[in-house]
Formats: sequence, structure tokens, C-alpha cells
Amino acid sequence: MTIQSASEITSHILVLGVGGTIAGVARDPSKPFTYTAGQLEIGAILEKLGAGLPSSVKLVSRQMANIDSGDLSEELLTQIANTVIDELPNPLLKGIVITHSTDTVEETGFFLDSTCGKLAEKLGKRVVLTGAMLPSNAARADGPQNLADAIQWADTAPENCPGGVFAVFAGKVCMARDLAKRHTNTFNAPLMDSPYSTTGLINPSWLSRVKAVQSALSEDLPVPQGVGLGWRLLLAILAHGRSLSMRCSERVLRGWCWPAQEWAAFISHGWGLSNKRRFMVLA
Repeated sequence: MTIQSASEITSHILVLGVGGTIAGVARDPSKPFTYTAGQLEIGAILEKLGAGLPSSVKLVSRQMANIDSGDLSEELLTQIANTVIDELPNPLLKGIVITHSTDTVEETGFFLDSTCGKLAEKLGKRVVLTGAMLPSNAARADGPQNLADAIQWADTAPENCPGGVFAVFAGKVCMARDLAKRHTNTFNAPLMDSPYSTTGLINPSWLSRVKAVQSALSEDLPVPQGVGLGWRLLLAILAHGRSLSMRCSERVLRGWCWPAQEWAAFISHGWGLSNKRRFMVLA
């Protein structure tokens, strides 16, 4: 593994740091569930991987934020999506990995799949979200292996799996739009209730589903250009496919940043939502 500077960039994978538990530190490593998220920068996390990746893998890192789950904002979501869209066409870019908090990764995953997924698919490149259930200094920290697996998935030959937006945890991969964290104490919690495959040996039926889902979606939706308009509240509804999460329940919808027909398209991307719920969101 080689971490490149901006002045020496060759063919590479871009790693974007957003924070979360994977960048967290516990005051007492023997008590890993008491920690502060977003303490280590992505460059330091990558340096710890060391020999965990093949020497042929070239990385470029960029710190976009270093936050806890509850601090995910519309502004940051927009910034992440715009960065992905700007970077994907770069002929030297092989893929993008994003380190993220697990409590809100399904919202970011659904958002990126809706706004960048077709572009990644057409270019044959993967955008891969990952994170951790335990902080970086815990004895059984899962972040380093998750990050190594995510980088390897981003680097996987395109003929083995199409481009798109994915998530990797505990040696498993799922489409980012399928993320559904329903547990708090298992390493594969963000995707254990989702259709997934192992990263090492791709499940043919899962791969068929990926292709079917991608073929059903015609084009990416535009990234909302506006902050403080309340659209993340609706994103939470779509990403979770159920009642609003507690961390979003206090947000008040103050307006729209997309025309009605674009919201209708966004809602139609929300697999698993009932017609009643889609109507309620549009109302």
C-alpha cells in the first residue's frame, strides 16, 4: 500500500474520511463502548493499515469531516455527493472509499446511490462506504479490516461486479441503498438484515439482484443545492423505510429544494415504502 501526495498521483483509490466510530477513541480501551467518535484523521487510520493491503494499491486520502453520527448535515451530504460526482470521471481514479459513522450510513448510502449510482455504474467504478462498530483503540477493533476490505472491493476488477455504490462490513458487501442497521452489538450490524454477498467469493444470486436493481433505475437525481431546507428529514424516511429515526425527529421541514417531479422520482427510488407513506412524504 502506498499513500500518495497530490503532486505524485497515479492510478489510485480515493479515501474520504467523514468520521464516526472507525475514527473514534475510547478513553479506556478495555471499555470500548464508551468512546468519542471522530478523533483520528483518515491519513492516520490508513497509516495503521500498513501491510494490510497489497503494495500495488495506491491511495489518496482526503478529510471531509470528522463527526459523530448525529452531526451529519445536509451541507455535508451535498459536499460528499458533489465530491464523488467530480472525482469519478478522473481517468486515474479506480474507485472511492468513504469512512462513515454506522448510525447514519444508510442515509448517506441511499442518498449517494440515488445521486451518483448510475454515474458510477456507467464508469465501471465503485463507491464503497464502510465504518466500524468499535473504536480504533479497542482490542477487537473492526475498523482496520473493514477499511482494508472496502479498499479491496473498490479495487476489484469491474468484470467481477458492476460499478455502483456499495457498503462493506465484516467481510460482506451490500448495495448501499440496502443498508439497514437494526442492531448495535454485532460487527455486521449495518447490513446483517440486507441482501449481501461475501467480498471474497461473490454470490451469483446477489450479483443478479444488483444488476436487476441497477437496470430498473434510469438516471441519477440531481444533488439538492440548498442548506437548511429540511430535505434530510425526508431522506431519513426513505433510507430507513420506517418511522423517522430519533436523531431526525426534531428536524422541522421548512421547504423544498427539489421540484415536485424530482421528489416524486426520489420517492420512487425508495424500495419498500408503502404507497401510503410515499403519498405522505409528497403531501
